[in-house]
Amino acid sequence: MILDNNNTYYDVLELSPDSTESQIRSAYLRLKSAYEKDSMALYSLMGTGETEEIVKRIEEAFFVLSDQSKRKDYDHNHGILTQKTEFKVKQYPEQEARFG
Repeated sequence: MILDNNNTYYDVLELSPDSTESQIRSAYLRLKSAYEKDSMALYSLMGTGETEEIVKRIEEAFFVLSDQSKRKDYDHNHGILTQKTEFKVKQYPEQEARFG
């Protein structure tokens, strides 16, 4: 469920951490449209408060993941590693002299 606090923003948008910007935008538009389109049916099933919270959570996820800087911070703070993640080893002069 979207409102589960254990869900990452990727879970909310039903995406993997390796998703592209266009995939993030498409998922956001699809989900937001679905919840707004079916809002009358959802209101009767869940109540207006929960439906509004779901839409807010979708918007929050998109706001963070669609911004490269915010997404990088989010991934770092939540321990999310992607295949795009690069690890750079810092070289020290004494290492170069010893192993060089």
